[in-house]
Amino acid sequence: MEYRDVTNLFFIGTGGFLGAICRYGTSILIPGARGTLVVNVLGSFLLGLLLFYSDYIGYLTPRIRMFAGIGFLGAFTTFSTFIVQTVQMQPVYGFANMMINLLPGLFAIFLARSLVIYIGGR
Repeated sequence: MEYRDVTNLFFIGTGGFLGAICRYGTSILIPGARGTLVVNVLGSFLLGLLLFYSDYIGYLTPRIRMFAGIGFLGAFTTFSTFIVQTVQMQPVYGFANMMINLLPGLFAIFLARSLVIYIGGR
C-alpha cells in the first residue's frame, strides 16, 4: 500500500469517526425513527451541497470529498438503521416511514442543488 493510500484512509477514518460521534449525539437528542429521519435528511442536504458545490462552483480536493462525503456523512447518515426501524413497524407505518424519509431526502438534495446554483450565479 502506498503512502497516499494510507493518508486517504486517515482522512476517511477521521471523517467517519466525527460523523459517528455526531450521529450518536443526535440519537441521544432525538431518539428513534425521528432521529434517523433528521440525520438522513440533513445528511442528504449536506452531501448535495458538497457534491454540487464541487461540480458547479469550484474544485474541492479529493481529500475534502473523502473526509466530508465518504467519512463524515457516510457515518452520520444511517440507511441500515432506517431499514431496520421500517421493518420493525406495522406495514402501514413502515410504508409511511419510507415516504417520510425518502421524499424529504430527495427534496433536500434538490434544495442543496438550487442553493449552490443560486450562489454560483451571484
